[in-house]
Amino acid sequence: MPHYAKSIQYVKNFVGIIINMKETLCWRISISTSAVLLLLLILLWWWADSSYHPNVSQAVDEKSVHQFLDDLSASIAEPPTVKPIYLPTGVFLESVKFVNANDVQVSGYIWQVYHDDVHAGLSRDFVLPEIVDSAGTARKEVAYSRRIGKQQVIGWYIEATLRQKFVYSKYPFDHKTFWLRLWHKDFDRNIVLIPDFKSYTQRTNLGDIFWNQERYCA
Repeated sequence: MPHYAKSIQYVKNFVGIIINMKETLCWRISISTSAVLLLLLILLWWWADSSYHPNVSQAVDEKSVHQFLDDLSASIAEPPTVKPIYLPTGVFLESVKFVNANDVQVSGYIWQVYHDDVHAGLSRDFVLPEIVDSAGTARKEVAYSRRIGKQQVIGWYIEATLRQKFVYSKYPFDHKTFWLRLWHKDFDRNIVLIPDFKSYTQRTNLGDIFWNQERYCA
């Protein structure tokens, strides 16, 4: 074999060794990088989950509601001159759909309990202040009205799109809290909507939620 042919073969073998070494090195770098990125992703998921703290001051019974209202009244520099009127209100959501980055579509029932001696002269209606109805698809209609002694229970069926103020600074490792805010129609009467705890039981069904004659007559 000529001398130059041996030289060429030597160069080919050397280049092949270098290529094999580079390929092995590339695979090692790729695997190491993937492992590091996977570890970082797991750590981010853990941090996002452990750093989320729900609202621990939620009212779970009538005592906690009145305690919250008393504390709120004490913190106001100039308390309102009109005595607040408490109106029991309940919500049963059938569906919640995130339409886009800031709008949530909901459907379900909202009911209120009006007492003749306490709520005389009040409008039988409420307002959803965050409602967005540019397409004219919002729906609110009276589903039922029950007279139980001196109390009137009115329930509405609603379908509405509500505007929310979500923060996406931690996306996609964030948690979204959906707020359903209600106002009474008579803004100038200092009406405070409170949860209708009497309508909720540990295991709820439609009959327990919407109206329970035995509970209201008690």
